[in-house]
Parts: sequence; C-alpha cells; structure tokens
Amino acid sequence: MPPAVRVETHHDAGRLERRLVELLAGLKAADGPFAPALVIAPTRRLLVHLQEMLARALPALLGVRFQHHDALAAAIADHAGLPPLRPIGDAARRAILVDRLARAGGPLADYVADVPGGAASILATLDELREARVDPAAARRVAGLSEAARSILALYADYAAALDGLAGAGFADRAGRIAALQGHGARYAARFRMVVHYGAYDLVGMNLDLMRGLAEGGDAPPMIVLAPGHPTAPAFVWARGFWKETLGLDPAPVPE
Repeated sequence: MPPAVRVETHHDAGRLERRLVELLAGLKAADGPFAPALVIAPTRRLLVHLQEMLARALPALLGVRFQHHDALAAAIADHAGLPPLRPIGDAARRAILVDRLARAGGPLADYVADVPGGAASILATLDELREARVDPAAARRVAGLSEAARSILALYADYAAALDGLAGAGFADRAGRIAALQGHGARYAARFRMVVHYGAYDLVGMNLDLMRGLAEGGDAPPMIVLAPGHPTAPAFVWARGFWKETLGLDPAPVPE
C-alpha cells in the first residue's frame, strides 16, 4: 500500500470513535469547513451510528460522505461512467452451479442430487471463495489437498469461469462487480481530502481490493483505517498479522 495509508488500532471502540472525530475535526480546521472527506464502514447500521455520533460531536458535517462497501462500489462505477452490471441472484447462481455439477458428474453431483439443500451449501462455499478473491488456478496447485478438496476447487474454477463469462452480457455477482472497478477507484478518491475506513468486519479479499483501489496513484488522499486491536494483547494476535499480510502494513496504536 502507498505510504499515505496507515492503520490505527485500539481495543476500546469509544477511543476509535473519538479518533474519527479528531481526524475530521483536524481536516476541517486545516482545510476549511467544506473540506471533503469519505467515511467508509462495512454496514449501513454502523454508518448510521457513526453519523449520529459525529453529529453530536462536531458542529457540522459539510462535505463528509458516508458509504458502506457496496455503496462505495456503486459510486465508483457511476463516477467512472461504467455500464451497470445487473446482479446475478441466488437462484441464477444455483442454477449455474447445478448445471456445472451435472456436466462434471461424480460424488459432488450425487451429493447435490441426494441431499436437500446440498446445492445451497456448496454455493455458499464457492461464493465465499469468490469474495475472498481466491485464484482458482493457484488454489488447485496447493499440495496435499484431499480428493474432496480437489473436487471442490475444480468445481470452483468452472463456476468462476461461468460467472466471469456473463460480464460481457451485463451480469455479475458481487465479486465480479467489484473486480470490474479495477483502475477506477483512485479517480473517485481524488475528490476527497481524506478517506477513513472504520472497522475491520467484512474486509475480505474483494473489499480489500476496493480499498486498495482508492489508494492507487499519486492523487490519492491520505487513508486511515481505524480498527480494533492492541499491540500486545493475545486476543488480537490474529488481527495484528492480518494487516501485515493483507496490506503490508504494521498497525500503530491510536495516538493518545
């Protein structure tokens, strides 16, 4: 990630909220009351909470835009003038999966034919792999996999190829819609003086790609990720490693 991106962590949600207030107040003090900023959070519910908290803490929120991941993706696509991609619903994705299983045959096809809800459970697994941005070819090269795992990954590669092939017809799943935004996020982010991502929930591969896209290019504004964490507590060992592995960044404690 570019040096303008930093991750700040604290184990107290109240302190993270106060840090968000400090960041926006500092921006407004430095660049004026209309300085544009973007606040991103994983869910609409969390965004509403942050809006209410900030409305109480700051005299005004002029120029501050609030978006969750899906709204951010839609805004980037609109700003770039990209043709809209219609979502592929659950029933359509399940039909694609069942078709691919029927063509391949084998134990997975038998499982889906014999077990009510079997297709839905497999579909959920494949969608999670898609949203995690797991590369089908790379996954199949992993050594030591069981026969069942190899079967799932072979099906995943076939399923992913089928979904990607529908993009030309104007259809995409959620992962496909975000993948189509590659190269457009930075131009959207350049309209803001600061971008803050609050929280770490749902930062799976495709949403991490969305955030990385905002930070590309020389015109990218400073980006601060505010997330739960602690520099030494055992409960946050995985969280500390997550930022290093996914963003190449070492988290820093929220300044006291």
